[in-house]
Amino acid sequence: MNRPGTLCTLALMVVSGAFGSGIRADEKADKLVQEVTAKSATLRTLSGRVTIFQVADGKRVASSGTFYLKKPNRALITLKGGPLAMTLASDGVSMTTCFGNQYMKTTADPRGKNINVGWAYPITMFFDPVGAMLQMGKGDRSLGATETIDGLACSTVLFRDGDNSVKIYVGPDRVLRHALMEMKQGDKKYSLGADLADVRINAPVTAAQLAFNLPKNAKKYEQPDYNAKLIAVGKFAEKFDMAALDQDRLTFDDAARGKRAVLVNFWFYG
Repeated sequence: MNRPGTLCTLALMVVSGAFGSGIRADEKADKLVQEVTAKSATLRTLSGRVTIFQVADGKRVASSGTFYLKKPNRALITLKGGPLAMTLASDGVSMTTCFGNQYMKTTADPRGKNINVGWAYPITMFFDPVGAMLQMGKGDRSLGATETIDGLACSTVLFRDGDNSVKIYVGPDRVLRHALMEMKQGDKKYSLGADLADVRINAPVTAAQLAFNLPKNAKKYEQPDYNAKLIAVGKFAEKFDMAALDQDRLTFDDAARGKRAVLVNFWFYG
């Protein structure tokens, strides 16, 4: 749901006449978004537990762990199990992302804008509040009912863009605690979510809490040479049989039947 735009252009409309003199629900939603963005800019540290999950075909899988964030660009996020088992560590100069026994290193953004894990908007919000809001889309916004999660009364805002939506849960302190994304592809629905728990705001985050050492058997990830794997012109592609989004199975024979050429584009959706 990435869309171009800027949060700074939000403006409150003057409501009169048939709408009365009160503030409309969407204006309240915009006001809350502005408050969350402003609060995020004042935070110096954030730490606690995080769970990132996805739900497809009624099955829920999750990755859980801890996070320590410190501005301008220090972080240690550790997730275990599920679809996003990984460690992300930023020492302010370089950022290391470790999956199992493989790792990648990149330059740390001076303001931490490249510190993000999957769809964990509450973590992205700490370093890059404007970017996090843009990721949620520029569709309609509406203020929802207050909901209690983990004993905390949270205000909610729903971002809706066609069949897709993102719902955020904001604590009384105006810190984003939870986010839930729902998408529809054909007749199937998918949910992606991120929850923060035991949140500590502006508590000391020590060097020891941010320390990370690569596993001894870790190897640097090397980008595969995809060109070397290309099938030469005139050669037959390997046959496949795989699950498809809009039908039970898809095979090479089915795709090629009655055609002189077939373009096969494999893409990740899970």
